[in-house]
Amino acid sequence: MKRLKELNGDNESRYREYLKMVEILSTNRKLEQLIEEEEKMLTQVEQTKLPSYRIGMQQGMQQGKQEGRQEGKQEGEGYLLLRQIKRRFSQLPDWVEEKITQATTDQIEQWADNILDATTIEEVFR
Repeated sequence: MKRLKELNGDNESRYREYLKMVEILSTNRKLEQLIEEEEKMLTQVEQTKLPSYRIGMQQGMQQGKQEGRQEGKQEGEGYLLLRQIKRRFSQLPDWVEEKITQATTDQIEQWADNILDATTIEEVFR
């Protein structure tokens, strides 16, 4: 195992491949315990120091920020549209809030434009 680690250097994925091969061979030679100990050591590697981990984290954080901004924009626009409808028509049927919360940003923006000319709630959503 030590020699295998030396031969693979910092290439952890290659080392894991060979480790799996050794694991298969070890069942024939009763070496399972040794393999289990080596697997435990491998899981103790500080993954946060690996470049692939940092790159993945950065990409995930960027994607999360972008999704959060989009969701926040959609919720804000929906909330504003609800306020406009309440002010313009006083009554707010149950279906209106549900329709707005399930809508896309484009739909909400279209309905916000429609409210300027609509004389009924139904006309807002046409």
